[in-house]
Order: sequence, then structure tokens, then C-alpha cells
Amino acid sequence: MILTICGIMLALIACGFAGMTVLIASIPPGQELFGPARMIYQGGRYIYGALFIFTVIVSVAPSMYFVVAIEDTAAGNHEVEWPNDVWYDFVGKFFFMVWVLGCCAAVATVFWLLVALAVPIPGILWWGLTLLSAFMLLPIPLYSAMIAGSPFVLIHPLFLLRLFQKPLAGLALYVHSLVLLVPCLGLGLWMVVSLSWWVAPIVGVIWATCLLCYARALGRVGYVLAEDRKGVVKKKKRKKQRVRREAAD
Repeated sequence: MILTICGIMLALIACGFAGMTVLIASIPPGQELFGPARMIYQGGRYIYGALFIFTVIVSVAPSMYFVVAIEDTAAGNHEVEWPNDVWYDFVGKFFFMVWVLGCCAAVATVFWLLVALAVPIPGILWWGLTLLSAFMLLPIPLYSAMIAGSPFVLIHPLFLLRLFQKPLAGLALYVHSLVLLVPCLGLGLWMVVSLSWWVAPIVGVIWATCLLCYARALGRVGYVLAEDRKGVVKKKKRKKQRVRREAAD
């Protein structure tokens, strides 16, 4: 319920940003300081600031649930135990996710800006590709930081080695990412571009559901990557040998 409410609020906030941007962009050049346009232009700063503050507040809980779901699932727990920590622990997870996702977004932005210099890309398509690339990059620094226990270790050699050893796990990771992220990003961009604020509750529910599904998928892949198959095989062989000896006796 908390994630659903947060998802709906974030969808409405996104519509608010888009609506305010369209309103300010409709002011003719040179008329920003005259008549009603002056009130819109000057009031837009406060509206943007308020929307940004609401975005931070509403994003704290989803960030905490996302990180905890990944950690508990990767540890092999079938059920996620939601913590009863104090509020600043939740804020810490929020800043952790902002840092990791911001680094991914910076890399994706630079890459697609360079591509746009060679091949013109429409604005909405450029935003979609940039956001999708940022989220597709997210698992690498996220897992690396969790393995190292430091948010500043964004590429961990152990994680890359595990991906190389178990390519099917990496394939499953990115298949889940595409299946869950593409619909969410597509719905979000359509809602913002068309200013369809009435569909925000539906989009918010879909975002909340996909967030938990994505966290569980990342956790399952993390569990598979951390699993030591050689040890499991050796234990099975030893058990079979012990059974054969007992049967022979």
C-alpha cells in the first residue's frame, strides 16, 4: 500500500513538472515580465521547488523497500522482512540509490549525447533511450557497491567474474530488466508528453508492482551469482559415496 501510494504520488508529480514546463514554454519570448506571464514565470520557481521537495519525500520509502528486497532475496530468504529502522536509515538508502542511479544516468547521457551528434534523435526518443540505458546499467554498480560495502565502488571485479562464469544469470538479469522497465518507461513518457494526469493512478500502481518484481528478480539473480555450485556438487558426491558404503556394509 505504501509503495502504491508513493507510485501514484510520483506519477502525479511527473505530470505536474510536465504541465508547468509546457505552461512556461508557452510564454512568448520577451513577455516574461509583463502581465499574467510575469506571475507564471516567477511563480514557476516556487512550484518547481515544491515539486522537487515532494519528489524527495515520496521517493524515500520506495528506495528503502527496493534495497531491502534485493538484500533479503539475494540472501536466500523467501520472505522479505521489512525493517523497523529510524527515519535516517531510510534516507541513507535513498541517497545510496540516488548516487548509483545518478552515475548510471550520467554515463547514459554522455553516450547518447555523442550519438545524437552523429545521428539526430527526436527529443522524446532520446529521453526514452537515455532513461532505459541508465536503468539497464543500474545492476552493475548496484551489485558492486553492495559486494564491496561501499557506494564508491561502482565496478567490482568479483561481480564481473561471476557474470562471466554464469552467463545465463546475466542474461536472465537483463531480460527481466527489459520486460519490466520498458512498459514502465513507455507509460511514464506517454503520460508526461500527453499530459494525461487522469491515468496517473494506473501508472502509479504499475510502477509500484514492477518495482517490487524488479527488486525480487535482481535479488534472485544475486543469489544465483553468489551460490557456490562446486561446493554443492562435492556435497552431493560425498553423500552418494556414504550411502554406497552403508549399503555395502
